[in-house]
Amino acid sequence: MVESRPQILPISTIHPEFATIIAETRSGVIPGDTFWVSCYKSGEPSVHGKVKVELDENDATREKVSFAGQGGVEMREVTGDGYINPKYAISCPALSIHDAPIALPYQEYADPQKSNPERPQRITTFDVSPDNTQFATGFLDGTVGIYPILPETRSTTQPISASPYTSSRAHLSSVTSLRFFPSSKVLLSGGADFTLHILPAALPSSSSSTPTRLRPARSLSGHIRAISNTAIIARGRNVLSSSLDGTIRLWDVGSGQAIRSLSSARGPILGMSLGERNGVAFGPASNTNGSPAINGADGGADEREVETQDKLVFCSLQIGTFECFDLGSRRCVFQSQRSSAALQTISYSVSHHLIATGSSHGVVNIYDVRSGLSGDSAPLVSFTRNNASIEDLCFTSSSSGGQGGSSIGLAIATSDGLPFIASLIDDAEVSVAKELVGIHCDGVRCLRSVGDEIWYAGDDGIVRRYKS
Repeated sequence: MVESRPQILPISTIHPEFATIIAETRSGVIPGDTFWVSCYKSGEPSVHGKVKVELDENDATREKVSFAGQGGVEMREVTGDGYINPKYAISCPALSIHDAPIALPYQEYADPQKSNPERPQRITTFDVSPDNTQFATGFLDGTVGIYPILPETRSTTQPISASPYTSSRAHLSSVTSLRFFPSSKVLLSGGADFTLHILPAALPSSSSSTPTRLRPARSLSGHIRAISNTAIIARGRNVLSSSLDGTIRLWDVGSGQAIRSLSSARGPILGMSLGERNGVAFGPASNTNGSPAINGADGGADEREVETQDKLVFCSLQIGTFECFDLGSRRCVFQSQRSSAALQTISYSVSHHLIATGSSHGVVNIYDVRSGLSGDSAPLVSFTRNNASIEDLCFTSSSSGGQGGSSIGLAIATSDGLPFIASLIDDAEVSVAKELVGIHCDGVRCLRSVGDEIWYAGDDGIVRRYKS
């Protein structure tokens, strides 16, 4: 794999209380105020300016506001009626930033026991149920909580106080992965304590102020280091887990037993993404020796396997490479060459035929799987914003066209608390499609694309929900 020089994307940041200032100005609580806006681009001087917000005197409804930029920055409201899902854009001509969209969360969930601003408990992982009725969070102390999702409401500047209806310390240490089963009534958890649990997650029949205790229906043991990620195959009779022990295990949920273990020869696995083989091509120099990389299977498919024959598992490794295992042939079919930093996360989009990797040095690479992956494959695009680690990424479900072209969104979570959505245009050009503002200087460790929404959770213990 030939490393290319990544494109540098700009960063637009804004005062964390700017939405409150705008809302209070619009409602007449204050006559107006200013807030700061800062723009950055690696290798160029930063721009730090202010924006003054006042009621628009020309508006007969007395609800519109006007913005006046100072110090090299500009801002405007681009859509929305000011109350429901307002959207804003920032410009900084000196850094060639023109109408960079700023997205506010329209819902924020804060567990009063976990998100105390003085001592917040870090959310290490979370997931949203397929039926969109509940979400689950995992914490650094091993606790798992499940919460109901509330109906959409108009945007608010205050987080919703959310208490779990079921909770427990499911793991002895940090929860590293959570996945709802397709039924939305069962939850798979993985932890730094080497174990996985199958947890009941059905919505309670009646509300109670006291959360019920989560008790594992089944525990899966076999890894000898922390679980790094999990995946559920089809309806959930089989699940996958990756680990820092350098293996991927395929499990039979009914018996709680491992069907087989697939081993990487290159060390700890940090990320994993599962999908169908449809459209994936491998070149002649895939960097494999042609031998299976499996344990516990030397014949045909095990009768406990369900719908694994067409599945590929892409893995990102601490050594700075990514690999692909074919569950059907039970062998490693691709190994990339080493890059300069650990690959923290990986996402495979079957519908877009793309793979994205994120490194500990803040570099995102996107590859086209139809062009024939080989050991010297170069990415379609490579980009970065700064050196902050890429903690998680996922392709968004919506694609949009612009100026006759088509674009694909990639949501990116970073350790510096500056999550954003990148837009890949016509498979060649990348830009910042949206800044996901809301968190302030706290890391974002995990995110999910849910329909036309992006959800993320961070070190401040709050789960945020955006329109993508």
